[in-house]
Amino acid sequence: QPHDDKVYASFRQDGQHGWIIAVNESDTQANGEIILPAELNGITSSALVLFEDRQLAINQNRLVDTFAPHARHVYKIDLAKKD
Repeated sequence: QPHDDKVYASFRQDGQHGWIIAVNESDTQANGEIILPAELNGITSSALVLFEDRQLAINQNRLVDTFAPHARHVYKIDLAKKD
């Protein structure tokens, strides 16, 4: 669930990974807060931001990121480990 009404997100998972695709649909920059499903709480402390060579912290089961106008981010979460 995204927190900013400009950012929309979709979550999918397989046995090993969770995937989030988030998009800023507005013409302005947005700060998106994505609340992860409750069952993922405590699984890991970071997400890989695909295609951007960076990691993003997961705090209190939330991802917070900045989105340029019409930007998208793809996050990969390792569900098989605990940090």
